[in-house]
Amino acid sequence: RDTILIGLIRGGVRHRDERALDLLKDLRHGGLYQRMDEVGRQRLAAVMVRTLHALAEDPAAPKCFERVLPVYRAVGRRSAYLALLNENPPALDRLLKLVTDSAWLARQIAEQPMLLDELLDARVFETPPSREELATLLERATQGVDGGGGEEMLEAIRGFQRTAIFRIAVADRLGSLPLMKVSDRLTDTAELVLDYSLRAAWRELVAKHGKPRCGPPPRDAGFAVIGYGKLAGLELGYGSDLDLVFLHDST
Repeated sequence: RDTILIGLIRGGVRHRDERALDLLKDLRHGGLYQRMDEVGRQRLAAVMVRTLHALAEDPAAPKCFERVLPVYRAVGRRSAYLALLNENPPALDRLLKLVTDSAWLARQIAEQPMLLDELLDARVFETPPSREELATLLERATQGVDGGGGEEMLEAIRGFQRTAIFRIAVADRLGSLPLMKVSDRLTDTAELVLDYSLRAAWRELVAKHGKPRCGPPPRDAGFAVIGYGKLAGLELGYGSDLDLVFLHDST
């Protein structure tokens, strides 16, 4: 049976909504769906029915539906995320609200399905993150990787950065974080990553080569990271680069 199209009918999508029907047909006949096992297909069908019910009376349904389908495709390979959305209706509601409000956030979730975990916590929608909360998030993300390989640590840092920016963007989009504070939180994220990376690199350097010394007279070498441009001015945007200068005094 074509469970996706059955979900379409039971979800109450109007037959005149040809765009939604075409999108579902593309999904049904696409390679990803064909490769999914039966459990994954059942989970996809269930979340599709829930989605269609949730959007039944929403005037923005066509836009939301078109944006959320890439998310479902992205998580189809790991259908545990589909189960998450089925078992947590508030998380699904938050997802639908986000993708309706922001095409950019919809793309971020589709590219990084791990961000769906953030939708389990209602506070993400209610309270913008503080610098202290971002620092705690970084601590959790990097817990246990200090003694691991460099790539593991870098992946942990990247995971923190993606999650932090997502939380900031959600607060920005929902209006709970003023524009100037958005720049502050993005700057906080960059500073936390730089500080952690510098300390981790320093520990690795000392472990391999000993503590850097210079002179004469013999003394500990100093090192600093200086931020320029928007980082220095606390004006970072979502796509800003970091202008950095590294200074040492080991003369």
